[in-house]
Formats: sequence, C-alpha cells, structure tokens
Amino acid sequence: MVCAWKVNGSTHFSSIINAQFVVDVVSSCDVTDDVMSPGDDVIVSKATYKFELDNIQPIYYVTCVTGDGESPLRSGDMTSLRIEVRRVRLDPGHETTKNGQQLLMFQVVDNRGRWAVCGKSSGVISLPLPNAIQSDNGVIAVGSATLEVMALIAGNLHLPFVILNRYMKRHSSELDERLGSTDSPVLKPPRLKPFEQ
Repeated sequence: MVCAWKVNGSTHFSSIINAQFVVDVVSSCDVTDDVMSPGDDVIVSKATYKFELDNIQPIYYVTCVTGDGESPLRSGDMTSLRIEVRRVRLDPGHETTKNGQQLLMFQVVDNRGRWAVCGKSSGVISLPLPNAIQSDNGVIAVGSATLEVMALIAGNLHLPFVILNRYMKRHSSELDERLGSTDSPVLKPPRLKPFEQ
C-alpha cells in the first residue's frame, strides 16, 4: 500500500500543525478461506497515527500537472508535465541576480520506473523579486516549466519527484583561484544550494 498526502491550507501556517492519518482496515473472520463470501463476518477497525509538524515556513509551493489535467493517460503516450513554482515568502538564503531575479534549478526524477522523462529533465526557473507584485493570496512570484514525459505502466501513477535547489552564481574570488589551473573558469557550473531538510 502506498499513500500520498498533501497539506491544504493558507499561506499563513501556525507554528505547529497537528496531523492525523486514519485508515479503515477491513478483514474477514474466516482466515482459512481466501475468498470472502457474502455470509462471512467482516471486521472493520481503524488504525490512527497522530503526529505534529512544527516550525513550518514554506517558501515555495510546487504544483505538477500532466497533459490537460483531466483526460486519462495511456501507457506509452507522450504528454506534457507542467511544473509551477509559487514563492509565498522571501527566501533570505538565496542570492539575487543583477536583473532582480532569484533562480531555482529543478530536476525531475522518477526512480520507481513508472515514468520516462523525455528530452531535458532539469532546468532553471527564474522568479522576480517582489517589488509591487504581492497579491491578496500571498503569492509573490510564479515561475513555470514544461517537460515531456511518458507513462511506462498503466494505472493511477504518482507523478515523478521534482527536486528544487537554489541556483547560485559563482563569485569572482572563486573564479580567480582557478585562473592558474588548467581548468577553465568559464566552464565551471554554478553552485547549487540545497534547502535544509
């Protein structure tokens, strides 16, 4: 059994979120018979798990939608995967470009063998800094990207994972250290700064 969950709510979270999973467990009383007959007794019990999430301060909301979001997908058919990143509060640990943008590196990964990511599987999304773009719903910047994916198996599939990293520019001091070496500073990729987990 696989369960996926998400937190629906406003962009203003309290310091502690109380969560609870409740699952109904159904079983027949006759353990010797594999097939449940209409006359068998049924045992229904609840399994409950309570936990707390504290110090929740989301910076980004990530939404993924395949195709048009409504029509069913078939195994082997190519479709689009639209990734939308909404920044809901400022990220103090993120650098800003000269153009007033913050850059996020995204990577789409499916390590369960249910999706094939066709073409590019990673890229950069730019989010402008909030000057006067704060809206009533708390979203202060939106960026998106579209990739091509293919479902490899039939069924109700969980979407591939989307991994976000802060895309940081290299400072000139880091490049100056490399000038004496055979490595070209121009070919050095930018730094990626992961979010704390």
